[in-house]
Formats: sequence, C-alpha cells, structure tokens
Amino acid sequence: MPRLSLSAVVPYLLERGFLDKKLIVGGDVSVEDVSRRNRNFRVESRRGPCLFLKQASSPDAVTTLAREASVCRSFANERALTDLRPHLPRLQAHFPADNLLILEGVRRSQSLRELQTRKGVAPVETAMTLGRVMAGVHKLAMPDWGEAELQSKPPWILSISRPEMGALSEFSMGQLRIIAILQRFPDFGLAFDELRRGWRNTALIHYDIKWDNVLIARRGRRPNAMIIDWELAGPGDPCWDIGSELSSYLNGWLGSIPATRDTPPERLVELARHPLTGMQPSMAAFWDAYAGSMGIAPDAVGSWKVRSVRYAAARLVQTVYERMQSSSHLSGNDVCALQVSLNMLRRPEEALVRLLGIPL
Repeated sequence: MPRLSLSAVVPYLLERGFLDKKLIVGGDVSVEDVSRRNRNFRVESRRGPCLFLKQASSPDAVTTLAREASVCRSFANERALTDLRPHLPRLQAHFPADNLLILEGVRRSQSLRELQTRKGVAPVETAMTLGRVMAGVHKLAMPDWGEAELQSKPPWILSISRPEMGALSEFSMGQLRIIAILQRFPDFGLAFDELRRGWRNTALIHYDIKWDNVLIARRGRRPNAMIIDWELAGPGDPCWDIGSELSSYLNGWLGSIPATRDTPPERLVELARHPLTGMQPSMAAFWDAYAGSMGIAPDAVGSWKVRSVRYAAARLVQTVYERMQSSSHLSGNDVCALQVSLNMLRRPEEALVRLLGIPL
C-alpha cells in the first residue's frame, strides 16, 4: 500500500468496517495529521470511535510497528495487567500488508509535558500511577520474538562519546559539539562504559519513556495517565525506564531556568519557573510506587536506585543531543543539563537525595 494520505484515511476505515457511513453523512468525523517518526492520524467522532493510525515511513519502522502490535497484544492477554489496562494502549488492528497499526485513541487528551508546561505542576497521583504501570510491565514474561530480538543492545547514548569514524559525517554541528564536550570530560565516557558493561536484559522495557509519551485524559472526575508509543520496546534493564522517567522531571525543572549570559550562576536554581522542590515529591512518589509494586528485595534497593540515577544522567545527555539535531548552538539550559548530568554520574548517591529527593 502507498503512503496513506489525509484524504484517504476515512475511505480506508470505511472499507474495513471501523467507521459507519452514517457518521460520514452527518459530518461527525474529524481527521488530524499528527505525524512524527511515522505517518500518524488521529480520527475522532462524537458518536463513533476514536482511533489512532500509524503507518510505517521507513523499512525499520515496519519492524517497530510490528513489535508495538505484539506488545499491545501481550498487554491485552495478561491477567496480571487487568487493573492497569486503562493506562496502556489498546490494539484495534494490525495490517502488515499495509504497514499500518490502528490503536484505540484517547479522547480529550494532552501529553504530560503539555500539562506540566501549562500548569507548572507534576501531579503526584500521576507519578504514582506511572510507577505502578511501569512495574507491572517490567514483571511480565518476555514476548516470544525469537532469539534475535532477545539480544537487545544498551541505549546508543552510552556509546556516543566514542563514535565510529564513518558515522561522523551524519552528525550535525551541534551533535559534534556535544561529543567534543563528552570527550573533554573523561568521567562521561568512563561512566557510560560502566553502565554499558552492566546492562542486563532482564525485563520488557519501553526504552523511550518521556513526558511526550504519557497521555493524560480525564475519565470521570479523575485524570487518567496512559503510556503510549511502544515501538522501541524490548528486553532491557528496567532501571533505564526508571531513569528515563526521573530525567523527565529534571528536564521540566532545567528547562524552566532562565539560563542566559546575564543570569548570575548562583541565582539559576532560585529563578526556575518550575522549582526542583515542586518536582521532588512526584519523583519520590514515582519511586515508592514502582519499588512497592515491583517487590524489590530490601538488600537490592540501593543498587537499583544508584543505577537508575546514573541512567537518568545519561538520558539527560541524550535529550540535549537529540535537540542538537537541528541546531548548532548550545543554550544555557543545555549547558546546565550537561553539568547536572556529569554531577549525577560522579556522585549518584548525593544526587539521589539532594537532587531527586529520594532517601538512599
């Protein structure tokens, strides 16, 4: 099938029985193009379904869409996830011949990033929900994807300080600057090497947890959080997902600091629009909910916390690096994020308590 266009979405869904002609005649269907990595369309009607369509836009995406379909089927069939299903995507159909995935859409939703940016808060209740959902997924048996899928590699950011020479031409000027900074401070490379060697494929993980991939919708009087976009899911270290979520809170804080040349360094923290003290209760609640649901042995809690903090530091670097794809200039906030990351890698126990607000 060729690329799905905005005008072809409704006929496609009509032909396959996902929409009723009466809705079309009544003008009760809206289609929105929300493409990112893939061709994405949001379809909504007042009296009919709400759907989200993903069509692969590259050969690699064909594999990742099939993987997301497999993961969503696992979610639907796992009894252990019965209470958590409202927080996980629901598969409607997967059409491999069309490289197309159809998921149940979420009405009147916004990303957690949009919510936090608009209201300036990181809800504790949402953090607890995310902790429980993440633990529930991490406790699942691994889907049967074959031996090749079980040999997942550590996140690419853990190797970025030592890139292959042949790949340098593919990097933007901004990304080359990031690599130069990482190489200037050897503690980055040493810490990333250690994390890469200690990587373990012990759980099904999301791999790309961030506030953009958490939808908040209102069901009744209470907001409902849903973790979406499971294309990159696979076997990995559960502490990577934990660290990725913690780094989202740190990004929410760091991004609100007016880090300009005219701002005295000693005043950066106090001038943040979204203070760190406002993020810490949610980070602590997230960890407590995760650890309690996961049932981590008491003698292992400390090592889980330290590894999660160091992965959070790596994820901060990854976020800055990804921003540099379309920029050659490091902002003051980017420099702050790299400095915070380096401090976390050097002193993870101290960062756990003083930065994240989580007791060691």
